Amino acid sequence: MKKLIALLLAGAACTFAFTAAGCSAPKTDKDIFAISYNLSDPNMSGLWKPGLEKASVDLGFNKIALQDAKNDDAEAVKMVEAAATEGYGGYLINVVDQTNGTSYLNKVKGTNKPVVFWNREVEVDVLKSYDKAYYVGIESAEGGRYQGQMAAEYVNEKGFEQLDRNKDGKLGVIVVRGEKGHLDAEARTLYAPMYLERFLEGGNKEANATVSGTEYKYSNTWNKVVVEAIVDGTDTAGSTWEPVTAASEVGRVLAADKDNKIDLVLSNNDGMALGILTNSEFKKAGIPIWGVDALSDALTEIKKENTQFMGTVRNDGVSQAKVCVQVVKNILEGKDYAAGMEVVDTKEAWEANGNAIWKDTANKALRVHHTKITKANA
Repeated sequence: MKKLIALLLAGAACTFAFTAAGCSAPKTDKDIFAISYNLSDPNMSGLWKPGLEKASVDLGFNKIALQDAKNDDAEAVKMVEAAATEGYGGYLINVVDQTNGTSYLNKVKGTNKPVVFWNREVEVDVLKSYDKAYYVGIESAEGGRYQGQMAAEYVNEKGFEQLDRNKDGKLGVIVVRGEKGHLDAEARTLYAPMYLERFLEGGNKEANATVSGTEYKYSNTWNKVVVEAIVDGTDTAGSTWEPVTAASEVGRVLAADKDNKIDLVLSNNDGMALGILTNSEFKKAGIPIWGVDALSDALTEIKKENTQFMGTVRNDGVSQAKVCVQVVKNILEGKDYAAGMEVVDTKEAWEANGNAIWKDTANKALRVHHTKITKANA
């Protein structure tokens, strides 16, 4: 009798503890583990988090509780390792270090459950090492291409001469890179100025370049654009995509620009662009800026009169979050990972269809389109 009472008391204690977070409820295929590299990133907290929460419920799972790695790669791997022992139905991983995908995947391979890397792309060989591993995100080049095209459309409409502050016949550009080595950041840094040149009236339609460190190297003659500086949004503690750091760096470059060579700023994301808007040197220069992500604060700013924030590119975390959860659902149900989605199989077909998802089979990826946003459609 004493043993029975003890067991009943223990069970009651643990039942109470479920509500007090003292005991962990057992996980099932209705639970999905998800981790973000850093929830202080507005894109993570403002778009991806609510997107994952809604998508999980809409698709029949328990509501996802997005975990925060706080930009600590070692801690993130430990969190994934701990989750692998708990019986989740699938794993959605936004890595801290994109070169360390193998460490994350090795922790969950043994579960035989679907694994989706999202937003921060890992090497394709990592994905190919496990038959239930995929990537969901955007095409890195498209964000830069759209941003450069949108800036060019603005300059063409306003008039090149009006934007060229020192009348030297060139548009001087500062590119603000969120994180050195981040695939999306590097692509935006490379392609945004390149497509600005290509789409400008009188620009070189065949413009090409490479990026080496903070140096922009032109592969052929450019007629209208000069990248005067590439600055990074990485602070002294190693945190990346930092608005305060980005603002300080842009201010530093503008303060040294005594000849007014710099005419506009292309920021890898909205969070940094919003920080730059507060910088006194940037305000004094009166030059325009473009971002990426379509954060709500950015859209509010873009709609204002006399703003310097002229546009953004929507990196749709909400739509991508739904794709992530759908992939997990498909694999658990024994279907093709892209089932139930409007997909095309080639990049050409994808670029021709603004509503489709590119089933990039060679890279085990599903890629969602960006959208250009200005005051007209904000």
